[in-house]
Amino acid sequence: NSYEAAFVSLKNVVITDIEALGTDGKPHGEMYIGANSGEKTLMVKADLKWPVTFYSYDKDAKKWSTSLTEGTKLKSIRGIMTYSFERWKLMPLSDDMLEFE
Repeated sequence: NSYEAAFVSLKNVVITDIEALGTDGKPHGEMYIGANSGEKTLMVKADLKWPVTFYSYDKDAKKWSTSLTEGTKLKSIRGIMTYSFERWKLMPLSDDMLEFE
């Protein structure tokens, strides 16, 4: 069974790592969420093709940045499941797919 391209909604999660590193050891606008602080259960990806502002990329500095902080609790997060670079990732399609406590 594949969950790729499935629309998923998760409830009561915590942002546990705001600068998740890719398989190349570099940040790519991804973070981890989990049920509790310290858990890295699922990666969340910001794709710049969609209208998301929780992550941004500075082309000149070649750096990702975010206004989110580790420990932030989410009532829910929704998005499309993707699989790339040997990792499952949840990709919210807009900022309103992150509901903060």
